[in-house]
Amino acid sequence: MTFIREQAAREDGVTKLYDLVRTNKNIVIVLFNSESFLLGLNEKAHSSMRFDAIKTHGPKVWEKMERSDALQDVPVKFKATAAKVCMYFADKLQASKMNSRVGGFD
Repeated sequence: MTFIREQAAREDGVTKLYDLVRTNKNIVIVLFNSESFLLGLNEKAHSSMRFDAIKTHGPKVWEKMERSDALQDVPVKFKATAAKVCMYFADKLQASKMNSRVGGFD
């Protein structure tokens, strides 16, 4: 932890820490188990280093995180689609059209 604090205080230290995050798993362990203020890092740099570590050392985890992030829009789209489906089923004319195309809507 002291090493990270010392590097964070140096002018080029944060850049060096980013490089170490990509190559040294011990640095990654400290980053994930310590608070930003204990390491002398600002929140944004600390968070960015953690994401960089996941991307580098856990590519499968990173891929799952990206996929789950992509799913954030699904609930909004689902609500709109569900509203349209309900509208079609409530409308007798639309329901009869659907029933003529696909059976079982009675």
